[in-house]
Amino acid sequence: MAFAGDILVLYLCTELLGIHYLISNIFGYATGLCISYWLNIKWVFSYRRYNKVALEFTIFNTIIIAGLGLSEALMYLSVDKFGLHYLHAKVFASAVVFLFNYTAKKFILFHPYPQKRN
Repeated sequence: MAFAGDILVLYLCTELLGIHYLISNIFGYATGLCISYWLNIKWVFSYRRYNKVALEFTIFNTIIIAGLGLSEALMYLSVDKFGLHYLHAKVFASAVVFLFNYTAKKFILFHPYPQKRN
């Protein structure tokens, strides 16, 4: 669902509004971020390390912003250096960023601390 929102906003901003694909990618990514946060806390992860939503959302956004940097770099390289269409580049970048984001969120936000052994 997050990817669908992301790519839909990317397409609409680029094709209908004439915004450069890298700027459109930021808008799409922000849309996906909001959808992803809601899905992650409701359905994906059963454990939440932090009880404070503000702290959790801040850390979540930090991970997502790192993913956005990765997405922008992959989109730029794929389109401007390798000649892919921006939507094809988005699919590739999204797959890589999904793995990065999921792994980071799982181990930083939604994974219990290891139990100490005596």
